Order: sequence, then structure tokens, then C-alpha cells
Amino acid sequence: MPRRSPTSLHAPSKDLPRRTITLRATGDMERYIWSFNGRTFAEDGVIPIKKGEVIRLEFINDTMMHHPLHLHGHFFRILAGQGKLSPLKHTIDLPPMGRRTVEFEANDRGDWLFHCHLLYHMHAGMTRIFSYQDSSWQPPLSDGAAGGGGGGSGHSAKPGRQGMPDMPASSGDSGHQGGLSHTPDGGGHEHDPLYLLLDGTLQSHMSEGRLTARNSHNDWYADWEAGYPDDDTEYEIDLSWRRYFNPNFSTILGWRMTNGEDSEDRPFAGVEYRLPYLINSSLAVDGEGDVRAGLNKRLQLTDRVNLLAEVQYDTGSQWEWSAGAEHLLNKTFSLITQYHSDYGFGGGLRFRF
Repeated sequence: MPRRSPTSLHAPSKDLPRRTITLRATGDMERYIWSFNGRTFAEDGVIPIKKGEVIRLEFINDTMMHHPLHLHGHFFRILAGQGKLSPLKHTIDLPPMGRRTVEFEANDRGDWLFHCHLLYHMHAGMTRIFSYQDSSWQPPLSDGAAGGGGGGSGHSAKPGRQGMPDMPASSGDSGHQGGLSHTPDGGGHEHDPLYLLLDGTLQSHMSEGRLTARNSHNDWYADWEAGYPDDDTEYEIDLSWRRYFNPNFSTILGWRMTNGEDSEDRPFAGVEYRLPYLINSSLAVDGEGDVRAGLNKRLQLTDRVNLLAEVQYDTGSQWEWSAGAEHLLNKTFSLITQYHSDYGFGGGLRFRF
């Protein structure tokens, strides 16, 4: 990035009204979420602006990846202490855990896309639309990260025909503070995408896994664990909804089906929390009053070899634990060997789709 322009450039007039909007680059590779201020384009896609104001954008990167941020239809000044020699750009690289400040004069009309130019990040939610409003529209009193809604827009705005359920745009409120006089079409990206995932094992002594339908903040999944050490198969199946709040904390609500001894089908609810050293913990209580607590950890030894360990205590079924190792063959299949306290030792294939 050039530190300064080779020639003096015209800066926006000091008489124009100015507004600062803070955009924090946020994301999570585990869930394929990329966003601004923790909200995807589907959740908060519009940043309304008005012709004749100067928009200062404060970019803060809360991720460990570079984000080349690109604004369509405008050139912005990179503010790095260079005054009139501040360079004009339409794309700026936001380095991991870094900060950048830019500003541009809103001197056009219509709707202009702003997004991370890593196109996967763009489609996953790291996108906004700068939308010019009518002359009667007034910007919100406060903006930036503290001003409600992602993207510093001062409200929650979903683009497209869905309109704005929280603050509907209409001719009657087009001049009100913060209410939109125009809502752009999101081109189909205003919908939170749904992903289908399957991760399981088929081994000589047991099978376990999870089938998941997932969007940015919700999992609907079926967990199964089935052991066949003898002629009879023992199984436990959880049908659950998991609400994701952040990489460290989630809540779960579900229904458990089992043929275990002295066990009945029952509802359960609980929380999941990620401990230091990336140890995953869970705590749940079921409809019979039994409490279940668990810990699990995956330790990567090489590019292809992982160690696996899990321990669980249930006030009804008591202790259960397992330990094993996995060798990655490709992105879809692994070889796995495992000892389980209830089903013994075995091995087989792990699959991911």
C-alpha cells in the first residue's frame, strides 16, 4: 500500500457533514461465517448514506486473515497522517488484527456494493450495500459500532423484497431519523445459506457421528452412537437444536432416544463451552433430572495424524470414555482406531461429506 500520493489531492470540503462508521471484520472458519461486526449480509446488509456527507470508515480486523476490502463506485482517501498526499484507492488490505481508516465523499446516487475481495468471504457474509437515501432522509444520531445493528448502520436492515421488518420503509417515515426511504435488492444474498454436513465413523465395534443442517447461528442435527460388542446393538440418538453465540459458547435443546438399560426417551437442554487449550466441554440436564457433563479434545500430531480423547459422566449411566487415533487419507476419509469403555477396542473408517 503506497504511503502517500505522488501529488497533492483534493480533500472533501470541511463544511460537509461527517459521520464515522466502525466496521469490525469478524469470522469463524469452523462455521463458514464471515461478517462485519459479527453480523452477516443476510442479518444486516444495508448501510444508508446521504449525498453530500463525508463517510469515515474505521476498519478493525478481529480475525487472523487478510481482508482486501473493496468499495464499488467511489474512491476513498487512506487516512494515515499524510494530509493532502493521502492516496486515493478503491481497495485496501486489512491485515490480521490490524486497523485502517479511510473516508470518501458521498457524491453519487444508487446502491454500491462493499465487500471483502476474497470472494468466499463475500458470499459467506462479509458484504454490505452503501445505499443512497432520499434528500429528506436524516442519518442516525449516533453511528459506529455502538450504533445498533451490524455495519454501524444504526438499525437492522435486510435488503431485498423482505424489506425491513424492524423499521419498515414507507412514504410516511422517509424523513424520520434512521428510517430508510429506499431499501436495495440484495440479489438473493439476503438469505442465510444452509449447509448440510455429515461426519461419522463405521468401526468393527461401534459407529458414531453427526448429520447436521447448519446456517450462520443454528445447527439442527442428529447425533448417533451405536455399539455392537455382543449380539445386541446398544444405541443412543440425539435430535437437537444448537444455537451458536460465539466460538466459545453455544446452547443445546433436544430429544434423546435410547435402548439403554433403565433408560427412557427424554428431552434435554444444556450448554457447550470451549475451555483453554481448545478443550470442548458440555453440561446438560434431561427430563428425568439426570445431569451429563463431558470433555473432549482433538490433538493434531502431524498433518495427517490426530489423537482423540473423550470423557463423560452421567448421573444415570455413570462414567464413559474413549481414546483413539486417526490417520487422514483425504478430505473425505480417514482411518480410525479407538477404545471405548463400553464397547471395547476396534477400528475402521471415518467419513466426512
